[in-house]
Amino acid sequence: MNSRRRAFLGVILFTASLCACTRFPYRPLPPGEVRLMRLEVPETMQVDMDYQAVLSIRAAGVPVVKQACFRWLSEVPSVANSSMYWYNYEASSNEPLGSARSRWLAAGPYYDFSGPFCVEAEGITVIPPNRVNIRFQAKGLKPHYNALECYIEYLMDGQVRESNRVSAQINTSQ
Repeated sequence: MNSRRRAFLGVILFTASLCACTRFPYRPLPPGEVRLMRLEVPETMQVDMDYQAVLSIRAAGVPVVKQACFRWLSEVPSVANSSMYWYNYEASSNEPLGSARSRWLAAGPYYDFSGPFCVEAEGITVIPPNRVNIRFQAKGLKPHYNALECYIEYLMDGQVRESNRVSAQINTSQ
């Protein structure tokens, strides 16, 4: 009986460690590839002010960044956190909850976003081994935007490649 418990415990520990490993996106990077991990920006922003964004990256070596591009987003609340949103919507309109919800889900995760604006290499500083600082101006920022999305374009094997996208929550002030 004792050996069955040890075997059962071993299977549980093996399964738990396997599940823990699948939750982390740390597969080996191909040489030259850059993966953005996190975007850090000031929490509150104003139109036409200068700011610095800090990107945490994973890269094999020091990347040659050609430009960094941003866009402002208005994110829609997620379904998991929207119970008060739907209660308020139903209380303030004559429409049934189901129809509003189906329209909201069809609209996608963003209900408004800006066009991209890019910062050329002169405004970008790569700090080895895993940081990129970007100076930018908050042009086109509207009061209802609540997130900033970023990606970079970098050289890999003589070609310009586009990284994955990361975003950060922001507040706007008038």
